[in-house]
Amino acid sequence: MCFGASMMAGLGRIVFAYEDVMGGGTGCKRQSLPELYKESDSKVIPGVLRAESLALFKTFFSNPAKTYWKGSLLARYVLQ
Repeated sequence: MCFGASMMAGLGRIVFAYEDVMGGGTGCKRQSLPELYKESDSKVIPGVLRAESLALFKTFFSNPAKTYWKGSLLARYVLQ
């Protein structure tokens, strides 16, 4: 929903650090989307500061006191 809203708002550039293994619009092929989204000029720039983002995720999911999303697909993906 955030990706679609960003495109509809006319944001020229969408920059993110870490891919969304659980889904997320940035991995969608625009040609398969409805016309409203296909016509967007938004550029998607992935992987900006990815290593730093991954380090933060690893620190979070490695902390036994942090039980939020423990064992989730995201946690498993980050820690592998």
